[in-house]
Amino acid sequence: MGNRVYDPIHDVFQVQDPEETNGSQRSNYQVEDSHEVQSSIPATMDDDDGESTQSEDNSVPAQHEGVSKKRLKEPSKYVRHLKKPDGEFFNRKDIQFQFLHDLFSDQKQLFTNTFKSTFNITPAENSEALNVTDESYVARKFISNDKLTFSEYYLLTIASSTKCSKILRDKLLFDRNVAFSTCVLSLLVNTGRLNTTINFFLEMTSQLRTFHSIPCLQRDTRDPKSLQDTPRLKSILKNLPQGNENVSLTQFYETRTPGEKLDCNPVNLIFNLCDNVTLINLKLINEYVSSKSQLSFFDILDNPNYDPMQRAQIFLWILYIHLETDMTEPAIQESLRIFGVHDRFELDMSLDQYDVDTPEEVRFGEEQREKRLEFLKKNNRLPHDAANQNEAHRTSMEQTKVEDTPMEESQPPDTEKPGPKRKKRKMVATVVSTPTPRDESVDEKRRDEVNELIEQDRLEEVASDLTQEQLLKDLQSAQLSARHKREELGLVKLFNEFEDVTMATVIGVRGKKRKKFSDGVLGFETDFIRTLNGAKQVMLMNRRDVEEDLFRFE
Repeated sequence: MGNRVYDPIHDVFQVQDPEETNGSQRSNYQVEDSHEVQSSIPATMDDDDGESTQSEDNSVPAQHEGVSKKRLKEPSKYVRHLKKPDGEFFNRKDIQFQFLHDLFSDQKQLFTNTFKSTFNITPAENSEALNVTDESYVARKFISNDKLTFSEYYLLTIASSTKCSKILRDKLLFDRNVAFSTCVLSLLVNTGRLNTTINFFLEMTSQLRTFHSIPCLQRDTRDPKSLQDTPRLKSILKNLPQGNENVSLTQFYETRTPGEKLDCNPVNLIFNLCDNVTLINLKLINEYVSSKSQLSFFDILDNPNYDPMQRAQIFLWILYIHLETDMTEPAIQESLRIFGVHDRFELDMSLDQYDVDTPEEVRFGEEQREKRLEFLKKNNRLPHDAANQNEAHRTSMEQTKVEDTPMEESQPPDTEKPGPKRKKRKMVATVVSTPTPRDESVDEKRRDEVNELIEQDRLEEVASDLTQEQLLKDLQSAQLSARHKREELGLVKLFNEFEDVTMATVIGVRGKKRKKFSDGVLGFETDFIRTLNGAKQVMLMNRRDVEEDLFRFE
């Protein structure tokens, strides 16, 4: 097989570099980073889904000897993956919640909107900047803006993926909870913090993946499948229609042409930034970020010891100069002015305590872990350590039952009568497989959970008191988008397509034995029908600006 290594997770063969087969270099590299995360999964299994984000830009020119030595000290992308035993929840500190919240709540409209004609939704009359962290979030209010915040730009990029289903796309555009959690998980996958062995569905039975809950993203939702699985997120991020071509950051830095921007989307850019950390450190971090200690781009993404707000601003600045400027020196200085920085970004150590889980979130995570363990016991799918303990306990119970049986049954049977031996085995198996009585505490706990949910529904405020006039006004405003949708999908579709059949019958085209065209119309009069269809389209375009009552159903 040569240098090809089998990946059992995705049933593909991966090409292994000759450097990775060197045992001494590999062991030394892992020893340096072993104090950060302990992994029980071989490194060859962590290559996510056969679509490596590694590019050729990691090959820095040979004359920079210092750069090649420094690259060996960078943390491995396998070590940066979050790894915990099955059932354990990821807390706020694990996912760097405060950093992600500051990043997605930034209000600066920096990025050009390239999705104005991508989504078939009617924009709101009063547009405004709304992030996925805002309570009044809805994509209709910013879909037509010329400039977008990072939160808006990143979400629309994800929603435009060809692998994003219509149901998920609608939730991303109109449901704040789904939009925020999906953006957070997508960025964690995008930056290499989550690999495709992570699953968030409690009743998952795959032995190649592990279940984990994230209480800070799931506590306020009642949908057990509210979080998208990482393999699906990776597929969504890898199939974007715009700016998804291969990018060479090295060539872009060396040939900084005035006025020429990088043709890339934010997802593809983040993949390339994480694959070229040494280059980013050399060109940007060391030049424009000031700190008391040596910094790396991964410190901006992962290190909780630094201030999360400053880390978020540096990360936004790096994305902005790549996507919106030509990265010439005047453009970089102008970008620093936009971010309120005079010469260099300051990155200070964090003095406050961030990413502290609330008691409700800790309780939710523990409950999910117990439910996961109960599900595994019920389906005989315990992990290896728990299965071994259960097997040892079962063996001791069998021995106890055998010792308590009468002596007549324990005596060796006659060779001519093997029946009692088989009978004895059946009796022992029957005793061992006796079902345990149902624990009443479990039922009581479930009743308490149901009562708590009922109490929350009773106390929840649905809406404030409205007068009849205000209610009718709100209903009319809410039906505005529905009328637009009826216009687009109802009357216009009827006028465009089905009127032609009747017209073809009137002029005598249908029913005659003539050559059938590809559009289903018979005869040479097809050209006339096409001309009529074009005239109707022109008439519709001229009437688009007429008062809205034109398309109202009475």
